[in-house]
Amino acid sequence: MTMHLSTDRHPARAASVLGLAALGALLLGACSAEEPTSQTTDQTTTTAASPEQAASPEQARSDSGETLTADELTQILLPADELPPGIMQDRADRVSEGNSFSLNLTLNGVEPQGQCAQAVQEVNDVDVPVVVGVSGDYEVVDELQGGARVPSLQTIAVVTEEPVDAMGLYRALAEACPTVESATEGGAVATMTRIGDLDAVQILFEVGPQGARQAMDGLAIGGDSVGRHHIYLAASRLPEKEAEEIFQAQVERFHQALEEHGIPVED
Repeated sequence: MTMHLSTDRHPARAASVLGLAALGALLLGACSAEEPTSQTTDQTTTTAASPEQAASPEQARSDSGETLTADELTQILLPADELPPGIMQDRADRVSEGNSFSLNLTLNGVEPQGQCAQAVQEVNDVDVPVVVGVSGDYEVVDELQGGARVPSLQTIAVVTEEPVDAMGLYRALAEACPTVESATEGGAVATMTRIGDLDAVQILFEVGPQGARQAMDGLAIGGDSVGRHHIYLAASRLPEKEAEEIFQAQVERFHQALEEHGIPVED
């Protein structure tokens, strides 16, 4: 069984709104034939731990070389009530073990060239075996549901089998692709800007002729990698300020959790 955790729960709707699509994704291919049972609370949907997950945190770190458990990864994800108000109201979590961590970035309507094309390809080449991963999908507030430009937010905390600077590729992407244009005159333009000092990037799209371009939906992707531990976020249709606040808060929470469990965080 395979779970493809996309940045948009309605890809067809996103494509029709944008006329182009940019996706950052994590692929967690589940090993078992059955999905774990879920328990729903007012704040989040948590996934019941398997016997292997139920081992003590100390034993789990000892067995896997100082790594966090599924329960500890879940605690890293930002609660919905700590996000900027008026956007998200709930979070549904999923746990997966022993699968793969894959990133995907597709830019339709623009043509990356040279170093930019290479930076995009390096993101798409990421495919790393996973020990355990937890994804959190946030639900928008009732007032925003059913509209044409519904925002989305997903966060993922994952432990890979080997250290890899996966999120650093988004910093390189922002440096290599400040502006990506369509080969067609008057076509789409994508502008990529690094989010603060994070390994994350805001991708904003505009369409139309020079001087009369119209802004379309944007995407924010990235996070941070610390050895085998990674935090990844993907947000679409969020205002730039709110997206940056969420990314900063989530990475800080990630660093704090690692330090509390004796895992050093390098600057």
